[in-house]
Amino acid sequence: MDYRQWEEDGKKTIVRSALSKIAAASDDVGCNLLVQFRTRFPGVVLPPDMRDQYPEDMTIALTDSFWNLTVDKDRFSVDVLFDDVKQTIKVPFDALMFFNDVEARFEIVFDWENAPVPTPGDNIILFSDIQKMSHLTR
Repeated sequence: MDYRQWEEDGKKTIVRSALSKIAAASDDVGCNLLVQFRTRFPGVVLPPDMRDQYPEDMTIALTDSFWNLTVDKDRFSVDVLFDDVKQTIKVPFDALMFFNDVEARFEIVFDWENAPVPTPGDNIILFSDIQKMSHLTR
């Protein structure tokens, strides 16, 4: 029985559900979320300047200044302001380290002590490798 893996999968399901609810809600929905993830995890998409500034992990705040939140089975994507420029990031749920809904006083810490640490390789997608979006709207 792999209870630890089931527990981690359950945590990812909670985050996926929370983000899906926010993505489906109107623009008027308020949230105050903190999401920390490993920046070099396979499948994470970041602009090169973000990856340079946060080579191991980064925390994003999803409050009022985010756009185009989309949630898939294994990842989410969101546009955030970084140095006053809208940037798209994509994060696989397997890369998550921490999730906090500040208003609900709810947090999840993911178990990286018992997880294998991925190494950078060909399966890491750089932001420069995808077509840049010309107009971002919420």
